[in-house]
Amino acid sequence: MTIKGESPVDGEGIDIRAEIRDAPTYAIAERRGTILLDANELRVPIPAAIKAKISEAWSQLDLSRYPDPGEPDALRTAIAAHLRVDTDMVALGVGTSGLLDTLCDAVGRPGAAILYLEPGFSMYPRYAARHSKRPVPVPLDSDYEVDLTALVEALNVHKPGLIILPYPNNPTGGLPSRSVVEYLLDHYHGVLCIDEAYADYAGSSLVDETRRHSNLVVLRSFSKIGLAACRIGYWVASPDIARDLARAVLPYNMNALSACAARVLIEQYATLRGALEIVMAERERLTSDLTRLGLRVYPSCANFVLCELPAEPSEFSRFLLDAHGIEIRTFPNDRRLGKSLRVTVGAPHENRKFVAAAAEWFAR
Repeated sequence: MTIKGESPVDGEGIDIRAEIRDAPTYAIAERRGTILLDANELRVPIPAAIKAKISEAWSQLDLSRYPDPGEPDALRTAIAAHLRVDTDMVALGVGTSGLLDTLCDAVGRPGAAILYLEPGFSMYPRYAARHSKRPVPVPLDSDYEVDLTALVEALNVHKPGLIILPYPNNPTGGLPSRSVVEYLLDHYHGVLCIDEAYADYAGSSLVDETRRHSNLVVLRSFSKIGLAACRIGYWVASPDIARDLARAVLPYNMNALSACAARVLIEQYATLRGALEIVMAERERLTSDLTRLGLRVYPSCANFVLCELPAEPSEFSRFLLDAHGIEIRTFPNDRRLGKSLRVTVGAPHENRKFVAAAAEWFAR
């Protein structure tokens, strides 16, 4: 509508940044299987006692109110006690994904480099690009180990403001060597983000290093230990950097239901530990069983294993789904992982069914 006596406004139209408009979609496919070994969730049931405590805590919430700041604070206190750090070193987010997005937003000016490993979590470069940063991949070697020489060269050439180092790596499952970690801790002075989404299965963590290195941020997730539906993660960092990064976090970024469930889970971690130990024992059994079938299985410190097949696995994955209702993860568009598949370590009966189905396929 034109107001009488005035000319129409000549605007520039809809202007969505190219980094957003041209970004590939992270497609979340509908899951049709009954045995879901594709998303690295905890497939061993959470103990009933923990579920009961979560239900009881939820019953005390008033869902008509905005989240009480006391609930997230109680969760931060519980996490700090669990990890033996100070509460002001802990911040919460919507999964490690939300925290990674915040880091890529907060660290560095537009055009600054963000280093990550490749193959690795496919969202790392997307978080960088959507905040006008420059994603720089550092290729892993032929055994999917970190190539320290290539890493140092990338540091010298690109001078990144942020490095994302998965510990362990998804989808390969391996931990960066101690020499890689020590080099970065001793020589890199930008923000070093250690993504420990799978640390509960790794037997190793760099959380203690946050007391000695003011540029270190360690990410953790509840999604891999039974609360994937709650979408909650946290970071641990020195108080100074934690305080600065907290300014980039949106208000009310943590819903009351998720914070409440996570608090109960972390307070009951000793009870949960038995389920995690089942997964770790099953991981070794699954690795042995698949190796006996002739597959190359890469060493894993996570709740999944990466296997390499003689040929592209699309027919195999279709067979698993159509004949046995088993969902796994393949990488059809990845140059290096095209013949690989990633299998979540499931409950014991799920792993047995997967191995039996794989044996049936490879006996054909």
